[in-house]
Amino acid sequence: MKARIRAAALAAVWALWLTLVLEGYARGSAGAVLRWAMEAPGMFGMAWGLALGAGLIGLIFASLRARCVYALLLTWGSAMIGLVCRYKMRYRLEPALLSDVHLLSDAWKTVSMLDFQIDVNQILRISAAFALTALACLFVLRRRHQRRPAMAACGLALLLILPGLCTFERSGDITRYDLANHALNEGMVYTALAVENQRKSLMRVDYTEEAVQQTYRKLAARTTPAQPDEKPNIILILSESFSSGAQLSPWLSLTRDLTPFFDSLSQSCQSGMMFVPKAGGGTSETEFEVLSGMKSQYAANPYSLGLPDLYALPGVLRSKGYHASAIHWYAGVYYNRYHNLRSMGFDTFCTADTIRVEKEACGMFVSDQEHYASVMEQLRDTPERDFVFVLTMQNHGGYAYDDFTAAYGADVPFTNAFSPETTKVLSNYCWLITQSDQALRAFIGELEAFEEPTIVAFFSDHIAPLGEQVYAEMGKSTSGDAGHLAPYFIWSNGDNTPAAVNLQAWQLGAQVLSAAGLLDDPFFTHVESLRQRGESASAAHDLLSYDALFGRQYAYDEAGVIPGNEAFAIGGEMVLEGVDAALIADAVYLCPRLGNPDQVWKLSINGQLTDVPCVPADYGDLTLLCVMPNGAREPLNHSNVLTFDSAQELLEKSGQARVRTRTIALWDWQPMGSGIVRSPFPAATGAAAALTMDGERWDWQPLYALKKSGQFSTDEAGYVYLLEQDLIQRLLHGEALLHVIGE
Repeated sequence: MKARIRAAALAAVWALWLTLVLEGYARGSAGAVLRWAMEAPGMFGMAWGLALGAGLIGLIFASLRARCVYALLLTWGSAMIGLVCRYKMRYRLEPALLSDVHLLSDAWKTVSMLDFQIDVNQILRISAAFALTALACLFVLRRRHQRRPAMAACGLALLLILPGLCTFERSGDITRYDLANHALNEGMVYTALAVENQRKSLMRVDYTEEAVQQTYRKLAARTTPAQPDEKPNIILILSESFSSGAQLSPWLSLTRDLTPFFDSLSQSCQSGMMFVPKAGGGTSETEFEVLSGMKSQYAANPYSLGLPDLYALPGVLRSKGYHASAIHWYAGVYYNRYHNLRSMGFDTFCTADTIRVEKEACGMFVSDQEHYASVMEQLRDTPERDFVFVLTMQNHGGYAYDDFTAAYGADVPFTNAFSPETTKVLSNYCWLITQSDQALRAFIGELEAFEEPTIVAFFSDHIAPLGEQVYAEMGKSTSGDAGHLAPYFIWSNGDNTPAAVNLQAWQLGAQVLSAAGLLDDPFFTHVESLRQRGESASAAHDLLSYDALFGRQYAYDEAGVIPGNEAFAIGGEMVLEGVDAALIADAVYLCPRLGNPDQVWKLSINGQLTDVPCVPADYGDLTLLCVMPNGAREPLNHSNVLTFDSAQELLEKSGQARVRTRTIALWDWQPMGSGIVRSPFPAATGAAAALTMDGERWDWQPLYALKKSGQFSTDEAGYVYLLEQDLIQRLLHGEALLHVIGE
């Protein structure tokens, strides 16, 4: 009996320690945990109970070594979860959630590519300390204890029962959106579990085929077919982390207007504040709500889970003859967008992964101006009406990666006495949104003169992720509605009627259809009727959302619509118009001519992707196509196929077209380390290049594989790389000839 009591007492004490570790790392100090325990003892007790359940399970082991290693692993895991919560709270204003497991690859890319100040050394120190302690336990501890299966069963029971009790209703607040506030009041683990329980409770609907069909028929009967005089182009702009000057002015003593054009334009058309799902993050959730007319809370983070085919805004407009395209000059893999945008019915999705040209940056990311230029190009290039969804990146956080006062001559447009770091973050952000305002002014000016009727719906995805410390110094709360209000407007290059309309993110798509005179889809019409009645939910909306996201999509069958888009093309349609060829020494080099020369491509020769597009001069049958690869060389898109009987036939048909030979002197090359030197200027600027010396063709290699004489390399900028010994050996022979194909 004494041994059993002692084991239970140790488990209880260890559970307190586990709770202190997780919540302490998440909140930044043990003192913060103790204050929370005194202010919310019930919630602290719930966190302790969950930790106790995990601890008691370890008593199933008889080996003391196994128990200690189990305890160390749980403690290390709690420390890591706590640190993840701390950094998510700092940069995204929300704790770690269970759905984050679907975003692990995105998280790694985000951390590596963005300027987040993460103490990697702290993580390594903690991990090393736990690993060494675990090893010591394995070598030192030898004792065995009696197994405690009954106590382990009690622990398992706690872990089965307590998670179901973690609800926002139990905490006395069902405001699901304020996750940071929930995490501080109820605890990190409690909040993560409550999010899942909230999602499940929302989707407990009476789901039958008959119920869905009856519901859809009722909505369809209330819908009037749309008959606009003329269909307009529709441009939907998600302006990353945008805030207006009017939003910031209550907390900043401004010396100038930050967004004068936006503020003025908003007064001339429909505009207002839009309630978005998350504070300081959650772009994909706002995006999903706007495009689908559904609430992201149904699936916690729908994009991360992967969407089924949906009849969303792009599909609705495609059914009316529109071409639906999306533009995002950043990596397209985030939030599984290549899958999700196809599932929602887009025709094309162009990203930084799909183009060869460099876009001009504003700060760290491609500018709004570049995004708007691409929209105008899309409008001019397509004969049909366009629906263009633009995801900008210019204003993405963090904002401490540079000092724009030094880099761009930016001003500090406020007189507040903030800390140096906060001053830098805020002045950088203010400069960025001013650049956004200027780009918007130029874009709207172009559309005013554009001959086709066009509607622009502009919205911010969330408040800027300035960080907890910055908001604290500003005195601005991010809890409650204040953390979830983002500006929007709907403008036309025809007539505009000023109107102040506040709405939810999932209601904006219906508003866009209404503004275009195209609101006759029963589901989106119901969404608009809810907004007009001031209602935020209905049984019909829940049922049809469940049917679309998780059910058998009976409503789509009833409507006779086909969701998704099998003709979806990443980067746009790839058209291989021809192939230029050049005989260089003993090989024929190939350079594809694409209808869109800006597209990324790798040439596939008889089914094999090649880095060096060449074949022997006596090569036989050729089957050629261009493939658009991702970073793992997996195909995102591909062109049509061209075939030739031989390399000689290809040479004859191309006439050695567009081939230029340059002479590169072998002196004044720049040393790059490891015995490698680089040409003093970019030379290999064509699509394919070959290097010969004295008529001998050298082998191209990736730079990391450049190891022996008779090889060369090139980079994306067109610089040529050789080994230093090659210069010495070849200097007496004079010069190298670089043959550039495709110019």
